[in-house]
Amino acid sequence: MRVIEAIISFPLFSVRLPEAFQVAESNLLPPPSTICGAFAYSYANWCGIDFEEALNKMVKNSWYFAIPLSNITYSSVILRRNRLLDKISVALFKSPKDKDKILGKFPQDVRSIVISYMQRTQRRGIYVREFLDALHASHNEYYWRWYESKVFDAMYRRYVSSVKMYIAGIVNVEEFFPLNFSRLGDTESYVSIVSCSVIENDEIGIQELSSGTVETNTYAPLTYRDNTFSLPIDRCVIQKMAEPEFLLDRRSRRYLFSAMLPLQQAVREVRGRSIMVFEPVDVIRVELKQKAKIITYNSKILGREVKVIVPSEAMR
Repeated sequence: MRVIEAIISFPLFSVRLPEAFQVAESNLLPPPSTICGAFAYSYANWCGIDFEEALNKMVKNSWYFAIPLSNITYSSVILRRNRLLDKISVALFKSPKDKDKILGKFPQDVRSIVISYMQRTQRRGIYVREFLDALHASHNEYYWRWYESKVFDAMYRRYVSSVKMYIAGIVNVEEFFPLNFSRLGDTESYVSIVSCSVIENDEIGIQELSSGTVETNTYAPLTYRDNTFSLPIDRCVIQKMAEPEFLLDRRSRRYLFSAMLPLQQAVREVRGRSIMVFEPVDVIRVELKQKAKIITYNSKILGREVKVIVPSEAMR
């Protein structure tokens, strides 16, 4: 076991909140799944292996987390993203080649619905909700859920901004690898790695608890695998996040969990205007209800102790 830590800087980033629709609200901190994906990308590049192979190694008996180091605010930037259905009406009637290419993105079971839908909407444009309703009406429950949450996502994506942030991964790989990712979140969330370091196994403390009040510097899981994991004591922001296993099975909602973030909401005056700001909190407290590993180490780049609450089931 080792901890790979880094301080990153990205002025705008967006990590879509699970199950968001229409406007894809962003997580205020990147969840474990997002950080895991960035680590897997770095590991794959360093070792010269396939990303899927790297991802399987990065997910196993690992945990990832973030600590805010500066205020976080919602950005005024909301990007409209082109989804698959936005392109179909043009491609479908442009040439047979384009038609086959677009239809090839859909499973055979739903292609007839796609063609029928496009013919009806050729002159008046494409509406995602109508297509989803057509899928639902045809009793294609599986594909309706899949396209609603994956292919179409949301028509608009909201961004948040922060000067700098700390991210880390508690990983179980023997090979050393440097972090070399350029994005953390969606494709427009460019990131700069300011500094990074490695904490080896003999510098890490592990304590196992199943009850009592516990402190942490990063987000604390309140639910885990559909069960109550802990109860919040402090008044802080709560958001839904995805654990690393979500990258391997995106159809399972059991890999989503609620977490209390080390952030407190406040209203501040900036140039005569009131804006909502999320300010970092050094420590948050929860009351444990399930078995957890309390992992402690001294961060080399923060110069202070870091304490993380990890569900025992996540790191056997």
